[in-house]
Amino acid sequence: MVERKGVLVTIGEEDAVRGSLLKIWDLGKTDKRDQAPLLLRSSKIQPSNKPHPVSCFALSSALSFLAIGLADGTVLLYRHLDQSLSPAASLTALPKTRTIHESSPEPITGLGFRELPSPTNADAKDNNLHLFIVTTNSVYLYHVSGKGSGGSSVLLDDIGCGLGCAVMDWRAEKIVLARDEAVYAYGLQGREPPYAYEGYKSSIHTHLNYVIVVSPPTTVATTRKLAAQAAGGDADSLSDKSTSAKLSMLYAKALYPLSLSLAQTQYLDESYVADIHRQHGDYLYTKGDLDGAMTCYVKTIGWVKPSYVVRKFLDAQRIHNLVTYLQELHALGLPNADHTTLLLNTYTKLKDVARLDNFIKTESRRSGAAGSNGDLPFDLDTAIRVCRQAMLDNLPEGTMQLLIDLCTEEDAIPQESSAPANAPSYLSYLVLSRAPVPEDKVEESKADEEEDHTEPQATQPSASTPSKEKRPSPTLYFVHFVDHSSYFVRFLESVAARRWEQSLSSLPSSLPNASSDENKDSEKRNHAEIWNTMLELHLDGDSPEQQDKALKVLTSNSLLCDQTHALILCSSYSYTRGLVVLWKKLGMYEDVLHRFWMDKHNASPSESSASTEVVKALVRYGSTHPHLYELMLRFLTSTPELLTRQQADVEKILKHIEKERTIPPFGVVQILSRNGVASVGLVKDWLMGRIKEAREEVQTDQQLINSYRLETNAKLKQVAELEDPMHAKVPAGPRDRMPALRTPTWGHPGDSEE
Repeated sequence: MVERKGVLVTIGEEDAVRGSLLKIWDLGKTDKRDQAPLLLRSSKIQPSNKPHPVSCFALSSALSFLAIGLADGTVLLYRHLDQSLSPAASLTALPKTRTIHESSPEPITGLGFRELPSPTNADAKDNNLHLFIVTTNSVYLYHVSGKGSGGSSVLLDDIGCGLGCAVMDWRAEKIVLARDEAVYAYGLQGREPPYAYEGYKSSIHTHLNYVIVVSPPTTVATTRKLAAQAAGGDADSLSDKSTSAKLSMLYAKALYPLSLSLAQTQYLDESYVADIHRQHGDYLYTKGDLDGAMTCYVKTIGWVKPSYVVRKFLDAQRIHNLVTYLQELHALGLPNADHTTLLLNTYTKLKDVARLDNFIKTESRRSGAAGSNGDLPFDLDTAIRVCRQAMLDNLPEGTMQLLIDLCTEEDAIPQESSAPANAPSYLSYLVLSRAPVPEDKVEESKADEEEDHTEPQATQPSASTPSKEKRPSPTLYFVHFVDHSSYFVRFLESVAARRWEQSLSSLPSSLPNASSDENKDSEKRNHAEIWNTMLELHLDGDSPEQQDKALKVLTSNSLLCDQTHALILCSSYSYTRGLVVLWKKLGMYEDVLHRFWMDKHNASPSESSASTEVVKALVRYGSTHPHLYELMLRFLTSTPELLTRQQADVEKILKHIEKERTIPPFGVVQILSRNGVASVGLVKDWLMGRIKEAREEVQTDQQLINSYRLETNAKLKQVAELEDPMHAKVPAGPRDRMPALRTPTWGHPGDSEE
């Protein structure tokens, strides 16, 4: 039985009827007599006088066509079935059947309509309906409706399947067959790649993207979950896994083509598809299939970072695959300057001048074509820079002179410094537009200028002299000298001499001035980069001459060399002489003592010159940096041998500390007692002096305390007497300051004084 749009079609047998009966029911309506679905049609299937059992049948989704397969190899077709289901017609009124296929004695084991495409499909204009016919030994295709329909069936394959082992997929586009050796799928074009799965198969079913193969003695029913019941009565429920879980299972078994098919059927985003290609490429890469891996990696462009792929193919043996990837990257318009550099470098390393020329010319023509915005798909400056690098590899002397002229000449570059005539063809892209004026033209222009000198100013041409172009930065060309250190040194020395008039043979007394304020910062940076790089190249050399040149760069005050950068370089190359010079310039005297002479003594403790030099350095810098005495005291008392050899110096240091009071006595004791090297006898006199001095200070302080106490007590006594009201006290003082009081005498006016 088959159900479509609420209409159920059944084919069966009844005891009272000879042959098979076709019945059509309306599931949306019920019969009032028995409350069963309403029976629309009931007809006997009998194409001939000798009836044959029905083996299978198929119903189109629109109820328009019904195909019935018989055991004798005959296929019957009902056309316009939906139009015959009118309630007004009789119960047996059905369209006339038509025999569309006969394959006796092969029984029909499977039928399926290849439905019309959905409106969302790209082939929606296709209005053809086809019928797949499967027998025990063959697969046929019959054109049911549309242009060219009505002919005979066409053989697709000469293998068939058993009854129940053919089913249409869930999109009704392909028919799937289950055979003992594999599972096959057929479309309009014929058989597609099979899936190998050996074993006897009793039936096959489809559920969405799943193909369910049943082998006896198991029976299967398909719902939202897959329920399988074995012959013993045990039932299992198989639930659907998530898409990510399915992909993980397929990844674990390296079934990447199936993963891609699953991603397409699930309409996953392009990023997921690109990730599947990436993992497939990684798998093939580990297996050594570089060509297959690159085919997968190319499909990830736009989703996977190019650096992920490029790093895998940087070896010389894989450079051809790398070229393939980079070319595709440029074809899609997704490269950056580094990708262009790498592609052009691969061309030059392969010495494939033809492909290099073709790449540049082709992309140039494409950028100038109609409808283009005129932008090149690669960085022009990068391409020129790489071509210059290739030129340096093949013609180092001439290229070095060309770059020197380019960095030092403000006017046009002389023709003598251009590329030789036998240079590779790709060097034609390096031709500069600043061509020099021929000498005869120069003479003519001078003569004309002298003739017109007396004429008014307005008659002279407005653009008689070309404007000077800005010189490029020399740092742009440093990368070209990576494998040419000797030419690099010559380039730097020549640029410094011609651009700033500086050289190590005759050092200037002052820094050069920039030509203008706007160029001052850039010129200063270029100047510093030149000498920083030259210092590194000289330090990298092993000859004494190069070491002396490096020391000249460090000791000069007129060369713009970054001292911090120079300090890192000298430390990296373990250039001690340079470190001492820089430490002195930067005021890092602790490093001069500790990292130079002290480390040298630790490397060879038996050498006395190292410790002597440390003492000399202390005398030289200790007056302005008193904290060095503590460092020196620790150093000289670090080992018994050193203390024995420099005991006199230790005593001098202690006297200096005593005189200048740079370290408290307790601090000196802590330093000397930290390791048990210094004995008490070494500092006995010094300690006795300190103790005596301390005692004297204590005695002096005690005397002051006693005098302060006596004076305090006297003052307190005076205060108490002044506060006592019963004992008045007239303060004593000079008579002229405090006149005596006289008591007046009272008497008669006539009395005389006595």
